[in-house]
Amino acid sequence: MLNVEGKTALVTGGSLGIGKAVVEVFTAHKVKTYFSYNRHQEEAETLGNATGAVGIQADLANALGWKTLAEEFQAKSPTLDYLVHNAGIWTHFPIGTSDFSVWKETMALNLDAVGYLTNALVPMMNAGGAIVMVGSTAGRRGEAVHAHYAATKAAMAGLAKSWAAELGPRGIRTNVVAPGWVDTPMSAEEFAKPGRKEQIAATIPLRRIPPPEDIAFPVLFLVSDWARHVNGTTLDVNGGAVLIGG
Repeated sequence: MLNVEGKTALVTGGSLGIGKAVVEVFTAHKVKTYFSYNRHQEEAETLGNATGAVGIQADLANALGWKTLAEEFQAKSPTLDYLVHNAGIWTHFPIGTSDFSVWKETMALNLDAVGYLTNALVPMMNAGGAIVMVGSTAGRRGEAVHAHYAATKAAMAGLAKSWAAELGPRGIRTNVVAPGWVDTPMSAEEFAKPGRKEQIAATIPLRRIPPPEDIAFPVLFLVSDWARHVNGTTLDVNGGAVLIGG
């Protein structure tokens, strides 16, 4: 049994893409789900109406947004079982030529928010709970002109191992899922280039670009009792792309 019904979850970056799919999968399995969003209020409202999930507006690229999300969630829910860190941005940073503000924004949203929210919300997490971070193949093998992004995703593996050791005795597990290319709004600009989507698919051993639910279901697995002895690891969900580059 998955044993997730009646549990409470918070998903960051839940209005679009992988985060939206996680919200949909969680609520379909009767998890009481809250999610954060920033600019996409209409999409958040549509998702909330369709699933019963509760959206919380917060800009996680700055400390005020981290604090807002933690406090608003705590005001709405007395407890937490599953914390899914999905919010993030993927931007270009050619080293030696880039505006360092891009680096700082990526670090703040992709990594600092993870640390702040985990620190703020772990005290209310139940034994048997789980933290899942959405990493990337970039964090597994590096990515040219995206070093800042790759660094934030690589750091998640270290956090997972450290929190697995620290929180495991409390019955809280921590893991990472590492997708590659996924058919989401984050990838839309790249996929819009003529022939680019087919070119990328050809670099993946399974020869397909997955929809976001292909990442959401492994997240569900990792929070569930089916993964109750999985702790401190990274689950590659990228069709084997991490093995060969591309």
